[in-house]
Amino acid sequence: MIHGKHSITIVDHFFLFFIVYLLTGLYVFLKSPRERINQVFFAALLSLSLWTFGFTIAISAGDYESCLFWRRFSALGWGTFFAVLLHFTLLLTEKKELLKQWWIYLFIYFPAVVVVFAFSVSNDLAPILYNLVETEWGWINQAQNSVWDMFHTVYYAGYSLTSMFMIWQWGRQYQEVKKQTHFIIGSYFLIFLIGSLTDII
Repeated sequence: MIHGKHSITIVDHFFLFFIVYLLTGLYVFLKSPRERINQVFFAALLSLSLWTFGFTIAISAGDYESCLFWRRFSALGWGTFFAVLLHFTLLLTEKKELLKQWWIYLFIYFPAVVVVFAFSVSNDLAPILYNLVETEWGWINQAQNSVWDMFHTVYYAGYSLTSMFMIWQWGRQYQEVKKQTHFIIGSYFLIFLIGSLTDII
């Protein structure tokens, strides 16, 4: 059940983002599917697709249980996206020696595994970590500022800022990519800002 004109508009926007992310990811991946950086870029866009698709249905859900299910589904996307983004940044900035170390993947993805387990997989934790409220805009989640919420905030903020710093350093080291790095950092910052504002609002 759609709750009104406001929720229809929000759902439309989320669904549009879902389509754009999915098609962009597929386009880049299919251009050169064996390239590692294309594979990871596709994984990042797939994470965003899961995030927005889950939100699309959760916002307009007909009841609490349906909304909770799709919120937990969306956590597969927003829980993994920032880890995949950092992985992509390491590939983009050519940290080849670092990426040969097995432990770097544990460092990158362990927080994502924790977030997905808590907010999506666990039947004990996930139901109590959401505070879902039905409004004229559709279903929203009022954050409880729990330890898990704070863990996620530190994870996504830390990974986002680390990614931006690495790209800034890369641009300083290689002048020929300096202009591109400004655009990439701007894009990263926009994602970071929108994600933060979405959580706050």
